[in-house]
Amino acid sequence: MDAKIKDLLIQLQPLPKYQFERRIDIFILSEIEEVFSKIYGEKIYFLYPEFPLSNLKLPKGKPIVKMSLDEIHNLEKTDTNQNTNVDYLLASANTFYFVELKTDLHSVDKDSQLIYYAHYSNKNFSELYNFFKYNLANGKNQNKKWKTGLEYLLDKYLHSFNQHLEHSLNKEIKIVYLGPDKIESKLQNVNQILGKDIFTSVTFKQFNKHVSDIDLQEILTIISK
Repeated sequence: MDAKIKDLLIQLQPLPKYQFERRIDIFILSEIEEVFSKIYGEKIYFLYPEFPLSNLKLPKGKPIVKMSLDEIHNLEKTDTNQNTNVDYLLASANTFYFVELKTDLHSVDKDSQLIYYAHYSNKNFSELYNFFKYNLANGKNQNKKWKTGLEYLLDKYLHSFNQHLEHSLNKEIKIVYLGPDKIESKLQNVNQILGKDIFTSVTFKQFNKHVSDIDLQEILTIISK
């Protein structure tokens, strides 16, 4: 990372409305494969940014603490092709990793996002892939960039695993939040409420142990607390 960019990121990060996550994103991506492979003890590949999940019909005014896990799993999808997105889709030989980057600890409490991840953690990845392939990439009146996105995903998977993604859709889904040190206890509280260990975390402190970019290490150290 250029030293001037590092200094600007450190200066601007605390300011309101500054979209810090979008700025640091590319530096996280440059390290994430190697770092996650070391943390989880298996070869992990980055596959896709902003992976789409079909929108759900969320109950109005009902936070996740007042919903049962069965209720979350049985939520219906909307009738449109509107979608929400996973920050990073990664994969190993047996697991798809849905990784959510959080530089602000307060944004972890976003109910709708937690509900989405809890819902989709129980699904077969083939269902999610088919939404991408048929509803978005090959759907009527959809942005042509979705087709480009699908081609990128398929090519990346083939290059990483030497096999077609459609032959590997039955892997488990693991939800991982990457964020400040206290993110772990926040997610543990949510897991206790739901009665199942759905959410896992990698803290910036853990991530930093394997980062090769010294400037990125400095930034993550500042925002980790």
